[in-house]
Amino acid sequence: MKRVVSTSVQPDQYQADACLVWCSDNRFSKLLIGFSNQKVDLIKVHGGAANLMGTEEEKQFVLNQIRSSLQRSDPPVVALMIHMGCGVYGERKIPMREGAYEAEQEFYFDQLRAIKDIVQEFLKEEGLETEVTTYLGDFDGLIKV
Repeated sequence: MKRVVSTSVQPDQYQADACLVWCSDNRFSKLLIGFSNQKVDLIKVHGGAANLMGTEEEKQFVLNQIRSSLQRSDPPVVALMIHMGCGVYGERKIPMREGAYEAEQEFYFDQLRAIKDIVQEFLKEEGLETEVTTYLGDFDGLIKV
């Protein structure tokens, strides 16, 4: 066998600064630089936080991942990201507003508000007081919503 990466990794468990639910779309991976000075538990899945608006199975998968992060790494923040042009929305046949960029952006802002409500309700049911933040990735960067 041949070691392909050599680096030093702390063996001790850590407290994460955030649990970050992110889309696996590689076009938006470089936006993770906005969290580079933090220790994050990264939940990177096709569709990111948009899965919370999907099927019950998709929703429960993401919520279980968030629960696991909170139990193991105790982050004070759950950060949720979706991005413009996400293929998951097209796959689910969720109607997109036609017209201006701002109209499409507002659609995603509405989605993030609904997603945040879902996670806040989940946290309440779990008896957790964890901050929830939301982000929209677009083709110019990352917007905190």
